[in-house]
Amino acid sequence: MSRILLIIIFEFFFIKIFGQTIITGIVNDENGDPIIGANVFLKDTYDGTSTEADGKFTFETEEIDTQILIVSYLRYETYEQRIILTGGTLQLQIQLKLAANELETVTITAGSFEAGDEKKTTVLNSLDIVTTAGALADITSAMNTLPGAQRVGETGQLFVRGGAAHETRAFIDGMYVQNPFTSTAPSVPARGRFSPFLFKGTMFSTGGYSAEYGQALSSALILNTQDLAQETVTSISLMTVGLGLSHTQRWDNTSLAVSADYSDLTPYMKLIPQNIDWDKSPHGLNGQLIFRHKTSETGMFKIQAQSGNNGFIMQYPNTEDVNITNRLKLSNNNYFISSSYRELLNDQWSLFIGGGYTYNKDLISEQFSVETDEQSAQSKVTLQYAPTSKINVKTGAEFIYNQYVEGFTDLDGAVFNTRLFENYSAAFAEGEWNIGRKMAARAGARIENSQLLNKLKHRNKSNCVIIRVLILKKRHIIF
Repeated sequence: MSRILLIIIFEFFFIKIFGQTIITGIVNDENGDPIIGANVFLKDTYDGTSTEADGKFTFETEEIDTQILIVSYLRYETYEQRIILTGGTLQLQIQLKLAANELETVTITAGSFEAGDEKKTTVLNSLDIVTTAGALADITSAMNTLPGAQRVGETGQLFVRGGAAHETRAFIDGMYVQNPFTSTAPSVPARGRFSPFLFKGTMFSTGGYSAEYGQALSSALILNTQDLAQETVTSISLMTVGLGLSHTQRWDNTSLAVSADYSDLTPYMKLIPQNIDWDKSPHGLNGQLIFRHKTSETGMFKIQAQSGNNGFIMQYPNTEDVNITNRLKLSNNNYFISSSYRELLNDQWSLFIGGGYTYNKDLISEQFSVETDEQSAQSKVTLQYAPTSKINVKTGAEFIYNQYVEGFTDLDGAVFNTRLFENYSAAFAEGEWNIGRKMAARAGARIENSQLLNKLKHRNKSNCVIIRVLILKKRHIIF
């Protein structure tokens, strides 16, 4: 009996020792340099490891027969190799290739820099923006810390060196945002109207932006909102400068979020010494509704609506004698709604349809008064074709109607009115080709028509054709 037991134990240890396979090797890049921290594992098993500082790896497995070895690492194409496990030691030499459709975190383009795209890495995510020192959870303030941008504290808006704030345009889900900043007075910083947590990707392009985004003379701030909410949650926020209430409801293919908040900076202004004499500190009441619906496995429909009522009262220096101050009051009403629909038609074609409406009213009163009403309605459609991972072609068209009405009342009570109406239409086409891991080419053309310019210049033609050709050289920049 004891002899049989010894035989069984001996066979068990024989199987355990000689049935195992030791898989060892080294992982390098195309230049022969070792890759540190690459994941090496057998498909559909828990057997695997990570490469060391010299690119080497070693692990044991009890799997037998034919298996698939997988090696993955960020920005590199996933490597797969079919291997046969028969026990003993298996040595491998693996080389990873950079993914051809991956641009690095920041791409240097013709002396400026472009960051992100849906296929590329975004510059800053929501958490990055919130934790950026000095940004105070404001998207544009965080972007002002990036190369090519410029800090201008007296306005708080997004500046690019060599340009002005009005030369930067913001786009949410591909739709133009008419008033991305809160209304303010000179030397009083403005803030962005939108929370960074609304967006899954924030991209900033100075000069080398796509032909899809017209009229952005110096830069484009491109924001893509989150898809379906993760879970149902209700939150209440209490702060020294305000309070907020929000509720998010999640269903299988639909989510709805409703929020409202009130802010008043009076406690902050009293605690921190100010160089502005406030009669009423900046305050505001804002509300938001976000609806998301997954129409199919690849389709998403979104609606976002936001409203805000903000203002302040301050003592502002007189234009003729700065030692004298006048009471200046500003109040602002802003309403913004946009909708978008994206669908992957097949493996190569995708469709985007969007629309939006903005209403903004400012009332400034001192010894004079200025009242401005601005409305904007827009529609847009794009069609994208990607036959391979290296080639991408996009074409589309958009239309924007803008109405601007201003009323000025001087000290004597005389009223002056200004009215401007604009019908703006554009069509564009653009192709991008990733030539290799270090080079890409983009060529685009855009044609625009402005009814306002036609009227002002009294010309028969107000068309403008813009052609952009960019050669992108990829470089690593680590923040």
